[in-house]
Amino acid sequence: MPWAEGSTRSSACGSALPCYERYLQTNPNAVTEAFELGMVRFDSGDAVEARKIWSNLLGKQPTHPPSLFYRALALAQENNAADARKDLDVLLKSAPPDNLYFGRGRDLLRAIDSQPATTPGASTASTTLRIPTKDAYKH
Repeated sequence: MPWAEGSTRSSACGSALPCYERYLQTNPNAVTEAFELGMVRFDSGDAVEARKIWSNLLGKQPTHPPSLFYRALALAQENNAADARKDLDVLLKSAPPDNLYFGRGRDLLRAIDSQPATTPGASTASTTLRIPTKDAYKH
């Protein structure tokens, strides 16, 4: 969505959610917009729906760095370290070291590894993981 580039996720047309959904109905293979739709969901607190969106995108582009990172972050915040590590493993093996998400993925992996083991679903990670959750994906 060229008109949305550089805009915030919530202000492009009032609420970004319907804008991205409408755009993706006519452009279902739009990677950036699909990722951003996941971010809108994630930023609004709907991590489950965000993960579904990113999983669908990763089904088409299995090494998409921002989707791998943010799905791992969502999983880590839900204390699903095993699945978060799987995404981070793919990210760190496929993204070049100068990619923004390579560094963030490495930092997230360190944060996960420094956490005490907990039961999946018992969320304490969201208060202890100090990884930025809002940024614009740049090509």
